[in-house]
Amino acid sequence: TEHLIALLVDDDPNVVVLVLEIFSALLFRSHKPRPTRAHAHLELADRLLTMTKGWGTKDNGLGTADCCSTNVEELSSEGGLVKLTFEVNGDSETDPAEQESQQSDADAGRPKATQPVEKGVIRISDAAELDQPDLVLLNHCAARSQLPRKLYFVFLSAVRLAKAFWGGVEARRQRVNMRVLALSALTRMHFPPDHFGRVFRREGELLPDLMSIVNAEASEGLRDVSCALRVNVLKCLASVALGRKRFAQVSSSAGVSSHHGALPSLLRSEISIITAAQAGDDVDMVNGDASQAMTNHLRLTENIIALLRTLAIPMPSSSGASSLVGAGIVGILVPLVSDQKAAHLGIVREAVKCLQAIIENTNSNSGAAAFRDHDGLEVLAQRIADDVLDEESGAELAMDVQDDDAIEKEALAARNETRELYAALAAEPKGDAAIALQPTPPSS
Repeated sequence: TEHLIALLVDDDPNVVVLVLEIFSALLFRSHKPRPTRAHAHLELADRLLTMTKGWGTKDNGLGTADCCSTNVEELSSEGGLVKLTFEVNGDSETDPAEQESQQSDADAGRPKATQPVEKGVIRISDAAELDQPDLVLLNHCAARSQLPRKLYFVFLSAVRLAKAFWGGVEARRQRVNMRVLALSALTRMHFPPDHFGRVFRREGELLPDLMSIVNAEASEGLRDVSCALRVNVLKCLASVALGRKRFAQVSSSAGVSSHHGALPSLLRSEISIITAAQAGDDVDMVNGDASQAMTNHLRLTENIIALLRTLAIPMPSSSGASSLVGAGIVGILVPLVSDQKAAHLGIVREAVKCLQAIIENTNSNSGAAAFRDHDGLEVLAQRIADDVLDEESGAELAMDVQDDDAIEKEALAARNETRELYAALAAEPKGDAAIALQPTPPSS
């Protein structure tokens, strides 16, 4: 764990993303009385909490979805001046950095990159001039402003946040990817909810913004968001929903209580694309980067269903699985059970688990009734019969081949004959053809 934590300060963002993905995989939900060391690691929790900080609120046009969008007309500092002020306050744990952006009229007359004005305050006037490596900048500023060692990572994260903001939409999307991975790992640790509740108090519209990134096709500026980012956001929402305090917020942001909600509509759209490609009706999936495009749709669909399965968990003061029944999720998932294509097994597995969660967490007049109304019993029975028959037919064929081979060997052995003898007799005869035409002498 300590080695992975040390890698979070690496200059290569790909290394940081890989470390966060490892932590997201290791920090799974565990109800054991004695969790692993990583689940209760205080330094790891503090660093993950620091990495969940964003640029601002939606009211200022600096929400998470706004900063990921390519529509930058209303983004106040795209390509302009970025100011960052870091106040060293060892006795408090307030927000590590305050960022303020404004459009610059001209490039001339820009101040120097680092200008410590007073003791305990680090001022970075323009992130565009911070070409030196992050660790070099950290050591330089720490020596000049007497930065405490415990705030090194906080300051480093603030600098990287400012650089990502100035670096353009791709840099901001990469930073958002780190944020959701850090938040996903943080919510799985064994700490009170108030430990990471400040993330949502600081940015109250974070969950709706994350859902906007998932539903990227609905926003013009988010249509080119990568599938990896959307999948990580879905996993983050599933992790956040496991907490009782945020379950209702995730459910409301996903719109699972409505037939035309964001998540049910997105699921229908993705399934229709997969079905059209499977039937050969979609020309775009036949030519070009068809394999990668279809893989992205399959990954996205699988994680959408996984999030719906999480939202089917019964929670106090929440309808949970009953809302999924009202949104028509059962009718969407039942046809997926009959899909026998090998590449779709992940979707089928998640669909069966989600249907099971809905049926178990609703009364018989709701989930089970909807499952029967959509011929779920017949579809499931047919799928089981097909799988069993395929296995039995394959086993019987192999058994028949083995039986025939053993019977043939026993028959040849009873006549003191072998397969080699018949192979030699079947071979092409040697010698002149005139010999074969000579009359056969009479037998005795």
